[in-house]
Amino acid sequence: MLRLGCLVLLTLRCAAAPADPPPAGPCGQPMRETEIEIQESSYRESYPPGTQILFNCRPGYSRLGAIKKVCTNGRWERLPGGGCNKRSCGHPGDLQFGSFELEEGEGFVFGAVVKYSCDDGYQMVSKQVTRECTASGWSHHTPFCEVRKCPPIQAPDNVNVISSSYDDDGFSVGQVVKFECKSASLKLEGLSEIFCTSAGTWSADPPVCKEISCTAPTISNGNVQNPKRKYNEHEQLQFQCDPKYKPSKSADVLCTKNGWSPEPFCEEISCYPQYVANGKVVKTKEVYKVGETIVLVCDYGYRIETSPDEPRRCTKNDWSPPLTCISLTCDRPYIDNGDVYGGDWYYSFPRRTNSEIEYRCKDGYLTAGKVYNEKTRCTANGWSPKPKCTRSCYGSDAAVTNGRLGKSEWVYLSGENVDFTCNQGYLTPQGKNHGERECLPNGGFTEAKCSRYCALNQLTNGNYEPKKDLFEVGENLLIQCNNGYMTRNRNLQENIQCLSQGWNINPQCIEVTCSLDRNSLLQSDKVKYKANEVARFSCPKGYILAGDESSQCYYYGWGPKLPTCKDAKCFVTSDFLIPSRKEYSEGEEITFSCSKGHRLIGESRVRCYHDGWYPRTLTPSCEVEHPGDGKQIVDPETLPEKPGGEGAKFCQIENPRLILSPHQQKYNFKETVDFSCPEEFHRVGPNSSTCTKDGWKPALPTCEAENPALPDPEDKTSTEKPDSRQKCPPVSGPVFSQIISTKSEYYSGDEVEIQCTQGYSLHGDHVTRCVDGKWQSSAQCIQKQRCGNPPSIADGIINRDTLKLEHFTGDTVKYICNPGYSFLGSDGTQCTGGTWLAPPQCAANSCGNPPAVVKGNLIRKKEAYSHGDSAEYKCVQGYKLSDESPAKCLEGEWSHVPTCDSTSCLPPPSIDNGSPNSRLKAEYASGDKVKYACNRGYNLEKKISEAVCEETRWKSIPVCRKTGSTCSTPPTIAHGDFLGLIQQHYRSGFQMEYKCPEYYTLQGNRIVKCMDGVWDEPPVCLEPCTAKEKELKENNIVFKWTDANKLYSKHDDSMEFICVAGYEIANRSLLRLKCNMGEIPYPKCNKIGSCLLSEETMKNQNIYITRSSAIQDGEKVTFECNKGMIPEKTLEGTCKMKVLNYPRCITANKCKSAPDVPNGRVKADHLKQDGYDAGSSVEFECDEHHGISGPINVKCENGQWSDLPQCLKPCRISQKDLNANHVELISRDDEKKVFKDGEEVDVKCKAGSKSPFGGIERKGECSDGKLRNIRCFEGDFCRINQNEIDKRNLELDLTRNSDGYYADGEDVHFVCKEGFNVTGSLDGKCEKKDLTYPLCAPPGTHVGY
Repeated sequence: MLRLGCLVLLTLRCAAAPADPPPAGPCGQPMRETEIEIQESSYRESYPPGTQILFNCRPGYSRLGAIKKVCTNGRWERLPGGGCNKRSCGHPGDLQFGSFELEEGEGFVFGAVVKYSCDDGYQMVSKQVTRECTASGWSHHTPFCEVRKCPPIQAPDNVNVISSSYDDDGFSVGQVVKFECKSASLKLEGLSEIFCTSAGTWSADPPVCKEISCTAPTISNGNVQNPKRKYNEHEQLQFQCDPKYKPSKSADVLCTKNGWSPEPFCEEISCYPQYVANGKVVKTKEVYKVGETIVLVCDYGYRIETSPDEPRRCTKNDWSPPLTCISLTCDRPYIDNGDVYGGDWYYSFPRRTNSEIEYRCKDGYLTAGKVYNEKTRCTANGWSPKPKCTRSCYGSDAAVTNGRLGKSEWVYLSGENVDFTCNQGYLTPQGKNHGERECLPNGGFTEAKCSRYCALNQLTNGNYEPKKDLFEVGENLLIQCNNGYMTRNRNLQENIQCLSQGWNINPQCIEVTCSLDRNSLLQSDKVKYKANEVARFSCPKGYILAGDESSQCYYYGWGPKLPTCKDAKCFVTSDFLIPSRKEYSEGEEITFSCSKGHRLIGESRVRCYHDGWYPRTLTPSCEVEHPGDGKQIVDPETLPEKPGGEGAKFCQIENPRLILSPHQQKYNFKETVDFSCPEEFHRVGPNSSTCTKDGWKPALPTCEAENPALPDPEDKTSTEKPDSRQKCPPVSGPVFSQIISTKSEYYSGDEVEIQCTQGYSLHGDHVTRCVDGKWQSSAQCIQKQRCGNPPSIADGIINRDTLKLEHFTGDTVKYICNPGYSFLGSDGTQCTGGTWLAPPQCAANSCGNPPAVVKGNLIRKKEAYSHGDSAEYKCVQGYKLSDESPAKCLEGEWSHVPTCDSTSCLPPPSIDNGSPNSRLKAEYASGDKVKYACNRGYNLEKKISEAVCEETRWKSIPVCRKTGSTCSTPPTIAHGDFLGLIQQHYRSGFQMEYKCPEYYTLQGNRIVKCMDGVWDEPPVCLEPCTAKEKELKENNIVFKWTDANKLYSKHDDSMEFICVAGYEIANRSLLRLKCNMGEIPYPKCNKIGSCLLSEETMKNQNIYITRSSAIQDGEKVTFECNKGMIPEKTLEGTCKMKVLNYPRCITANKCKSAPDVPNGRVKADHLKQDGYDAGSSVEFECDEHHGISGPINVKCENGQWSDLPQCLKPCRISQKDLNANHVELISRDDEKKVFKDGEEVDVKCKAGSKSPFGGIERKGECSDGKLRNIRCFEGDFCRINQNEIDKRNLELDLTRNSDGYYADGEDVHFVCKEGFNVTGSLDGKCEKKDLTYPLCAPPGTHVGY
């Protein structure tokens, strides 16, 4: 860098020097310099030219050779050789318990400054902490570090200090002091332990002992009631928890010396699976949170006591409804779209087993037997068959236009199908002549259509949109032909429509060709040309070419338009010539004369050739003779006026090569002349021009030789070198276009811009290029027309992101298929010719044949199954379907496929005091019965004598009771009691009456009888309902009638509500309801304009949300994707005037296999064979002794695993490694120990070796299989200088270096920083405490060797 500075200085001096050398003369005293000074013996005031003087090095520098300067031309110039180097001071000296850093200079030479600092736990005693390398060596003495100590503890009188003894000077670094209060009635405020830090200060102030008191705590998920600023010892804290939370321990929280005990804490309310008498719970986990449900199953002969159709939900008061099973009865069935026939006046509930009821369906709904009324029986499993009303469809509604139905019924149930066949010449959208319609839950049938179609299986040499095979009458098709091909109407793209008789234009892409009229006089190489081919034209003898000499074949025809062949003629203009004709044919030889009073100008005898008169003198004309003085009177037309330009009255053409039509000597204004050129020449420029007062418009053309290498013998003035590139014909654009900025001729490489005229849009490249003598163009100007709103599609929606306010020709919109549907072909439509192309079709994803079911058969098999189709099974005798719902084809896969389970029973059980009447079999079919008889002295309970096999279980098993047995205490009932004295025994036949409290409803037998030791089934007391003000406010409702604000409503009493002002409800019938065993199913009114979440839509869109079902107008909500799904775009939805735009989630890609981590593996219980769904995770574990770095759980995210962990290798002690580093273990117990990554190893330097940090003990560390920082040195060593590394653009090669210290003679390996280039070897070496460094050059620097 110093050399570079000198070079720049010298350069500047040279630049500043005068052009002429200075005059010779003496020199003054030399200028003062940093490194050298003049010897005293050589000192003078002035020196004559040629004088040499000697210099010494200044203090701090050592001289290398003689340093001389010579006086030349009045200036001092330094002679070669000799110089001064900074003197070395040697090593400044190490500091015990400390270290130093080089702050100034490079190396330990003159001017360098080092700064010392002490290690942690030590302090600097010396005032001077720096040393400077001076001319006489290092300044000052090496500083000194001593151990830091903390001062004695000054604790309050009521605090005991507990510590080991300490020196008089204080406590050592790291020493710990503990504290406690002297009195048990006091408590510590502050830390009970503090320690002496490396800074010589205590980690904290000593604590104080204060009176025991507490402050109001902050309780997560709860709050303190009536908080106080201070609570005394033993004082109780009053607090309450938030909803869904409860105190975790005792609610009695007291103030103690250790704070609040027990700690006030609100834990989430949990429920636990319980033992259920006469039943059991199906638990899926051990702990349930508020709102979670559990399944309750009662034993045979028992039923769920309260609300059997409602889930058992965890509440703050435990499970609700409670987990209780009572003796079996059947409650009033809830029937969707139906009700019990006759109402409550006809039947009372609950019903006894084997009793029947009749139910009736609403209009539009039928039973499984396709009738309005049907009976059902109370069984041990509830009502059988289960009362069900299914939506029905009238068979007449299944009719298909242009088709006929197969075997038709008068009515169909939802899910049933009816076949149809299309009439002759008609097809379904799938291209078949038959199909089927399914009865839907809305009472209608699936869409079906038989239409006339136009077919298009493929388009050779082109593409078309939309991509499908069949098009309905009226649908449009856009075809686009490949380069070199065109439609029948000579277009690159064209809108074609399907008509009843077929396509209005045959959808074909034919080869682009252009033909010449066989009757035309034009001559060319051939008659038929292909796309972009160029034709050059000529005419037969006796004719001249009118128009361009060449034209190119385009999809829209010839461009420019074809020329014509005109008769070759010669012309005269004078009216006084004899003969008086104005034009003559080629070959005619004429002798001209003039009429009286005129004389002839030019040759009198001339011949007409194809290129004009010959000889080529002035065109024959006549001029007037002056009648008086013999002077000629000139015809005004022959006056030599200035041709063209300002003041001109005519135009002339002086190019002898041009063939003119008409051929004249001069042309009047507005006269037009056509041009052509002789053979072996071609025209460059326009084929015609008009004479104007400003000259010829456009400019006149020229004739150039066909072979540019041949010079034009008649062109004596041209000196320009002809253009050697291939020439293109005159440029031409498609129909309804114009060319921007034309010129007279074009060659290969030239470009012109095409612009459509107003009302047309360009489809294709707006630039056409001249390539190899041909124009390359594939543009077409299409008339802009506005389209209406895009058409909607079945089973899909328009992608709103592609909609515009207005759509014109060329605009496209995209669609999105509903879940379970996929596009047939393209996913969009295009506006063309003022109409939309046929929109895409969303077809249901098809499934294969329904899977086989063991012991079961398909009721009705179809040819193909699409999304939403169902398949019903029927089991063979003795087997029953596990699920009565049909299997469904959903998004290409079968779901809810049932199994056929055996309904047979094992032999019936034995009973006490009785036995079966007949010999038992090994197996009984469902429905079989076994009769029992009681032993003598015993009677059948309730006269039930037969056990019945019902679907694998024996039911109604008889019980034999001893005749006349007494009964124990009558059964108790919830919320009620029996009337009568409590006795130890009741005789058989005794009757007991039950009663319910006020407002409770007694259901069942009021009188219960004891028969042979068994009481009849007791009644139940149904709770009344209490309408709570809080619930009314939360649901935005009030009682409809002001006098209805009663406190209690009996079971089954009616209640009616209305919405508060500004709120509404979608179904007003929900505002009228009945009290149901203490529960009020409050209706919810929502703010006007709110959106209600649709479970069905969310299911179809694969999303969910955890919030209330009402979303206010203008509110934005964020949904979540179902497991294994990812957002298609956003997850936000916005409610706008009762319409909510739902986002959509799509199936995320699976991760095919578990990720691989060296020295580690996925835990066995996380391994899967069939891949991993998106969102799922696996847990890693490392091999024995290996440490894990990074996440333990790795997640599958759309087919890719998230960041993987590393399994870091352990370290094993090797004597070879210890010897190489000149260390030994402090503890022999570590010799066979395996050290995990990050674990420390205690070592010490061997005798005769030393640590670069002072002392002999070191703490090494295991780092991914290698021991770090355990090195000691026997001799000299070097330390890396970071400044040198940065200056030379280096980095340490971490793969080959361990730390920053190296032994004498050891090689050090470097790498260049990114973007820098190596200039040689990248190895450095430690030699005599000095480290050599390589150099990396900046980018672009020339590196020489």
